Amino acid sequence: MVEFLCVQTSSSRVRRIEMIVVLGWLIVMLFAAGSAHGQNSATTIERRGLILAMNRALDSEAEQLFRGVVAQSVRWGLERQKLAVIEQAAPSYNVTTFQNPTDVLDSSITGQVDFILLTEYASRGRELEIRMAWYDPQSGEKTEEVIRRGRKNLVLDKIIREALNELLVAVESSIDSLEPREFIPVDNPVPATTADFKTSGAVRGVATNPAQVQPYSPGSNGEIPSPLLPGSEAIRPGVESAPERKRHFEIGLGCAPFVATGAASEYFKLGVMPVLNLSYLFQGDLSRFGLGLYGGLNYFTATGGLASAETFLIPMGVSLRYEIGSERYPSVIFGITTGPALMMMISSTNETFLGLTFFGRGSLGVRLPVGRTFALVIEAGYDFYWEQPHPIMGFSPSVSTTIRL
Repeated sequence: MVEFLCVQTSSSRVRRIEMIVVLGWLIVMLFAAGSAHGQNSATTIERRGLILAMNRALDSEAEQLFRGVVAQSVRWGLERQKLAVIEQAAPSYNVTTFQNPTDVLDSSITGQVDFILLTEYASRGRELEIRMAWYDPQSGEKTEEVIRRGRKNLVLDKIIREALNELLVAVESSIDSLEPREFIPVDNPVPATTADFKTSGAVRGVATNPAQVQPYSPGSNGEIPSPLLPGSEAIRPGVESAPERKRHFEIGLGCAPFVATGAASEYFKLGVMPVLNLSYLFQGDLSRFGLGLYGGLNYFTATGGLASAETFLIPMGVSLRYEIGSERYPSVIFGITTGPALMMMISSTNETFLGLTFFGRGSLGVRLPVGRTFALVIEAGYDFYWEQPHPIMGFSPSVSTTIRL
């Protein structure tokens, strides 16, 4: 059956395939827009207490390289414990008079929060030292402290969260004594009115008469609200916002050329293959495991010694994917896919041949995030169809766009 194979592509069929790809992607976009609209209509969220988080680097290297990692990890760890969080800028590392966070905070903000968490971090050779201290905002007393060191590598955020968890276990009794409160998401948070801190204006403080209710200030996507005291800075300048909730569903749509190798390359050289991926992601700290479905339509025109045929290979299988790296930055993806494939050939004499075969695919790629939901995925893959007497196999480098919901 394979004796037909080669390189001519019918322009009408290519246009048909392009229309299918465009229509499919429009459906995916509409689905994502509906999902985002549903997510933005958030209701009240209950929290066990309100924590003022202050993060301070003790040297310029730590400030430049780890400011975002520390801020995100601390905030995420607190919110996972059902604690409301506001972030306040702390004095720079070159301010040596800073001893206690209550020394540089206006009493109007210390009267509104339940506890203060000061995280200081410094470079120590190949390690980053993390020092977390828990303060009573009324008395200014430091009740607990945890100090840890960790290697400057991809799992540094895990070390930060472990230190935070150790601290939270130590202060669990004081947190449990608080009455849970509800925070309501608002579309337009109260504008910040600022006044100088007591430390010669090193950072900005809060309004002298803040409101008694602490609304949530939703992020740009409206999904991870962050409590904001009117008049305070929601996020320290230059620090990225807290990690959003973990997304578990991924939809990917792309297209790839199919460059034949082996015996099949004697009958055709190139095919075109739109693909669709649907996956459920099991999220880890800096890795994800995806289990899902894979479908494609591999089209090519093959020419043999006596006849030619338009050939369709339609794989439908199960895909396993492993991704390493943060979702906010480029990450590496390994993939394996296997399952049945339908083979359909329409000869130049208008005869149709149908058959079922087995296919497998291995791939290695890079995911390039675009915002928090979309990403561009570039993969180098190799496909194998177990057609007798000569298997059909070849390289299939693909480019696809994905949505995570």
